[in-house]
Amino acid sequence: MATAVAPPFEEKRRASRHIGVLTLYGPAQLPGTGYNLKQAIALQLERDEGGNFVVSETNTGAFHYDEHLSDAVAGFIRTFVEEFEMLLRRESSLSPALVSDLERFRMLIEPSAK
Repeated sequence: MATAVAPPFEEKRRASRHIGVLTLYGPAQLPGTGYNLKQAIALQLERDEGGNFVVSETNTGAFHYDEHLSDAVAGFIRTFVEEFEMLLRRESSLSPALVSDLERFRMLIEPSAK
């Protein structure tokens, strides 16, 4: 069986490139949500092979990507909250691995006081 190997410059071009870290400071409200961050989180910023911005958080694995950095960050916040809410809704039937995921989210996020 033959395999093709991309030249090193092609490999680098296709791979994601780390471009920085964005810190969301907490405790503070997450904009546009009914949730607060309990503590600061570091968001990893990358560019994928298609040129999109990828925003991710390593503790929870949450991520979002978009053509524009501001939209990628806003999308990340929405996705972060949606994943937390999905885990909360299904808490009684979660596998042990997903219970662990929920606990990681609970360390970082909580509903805002009304």
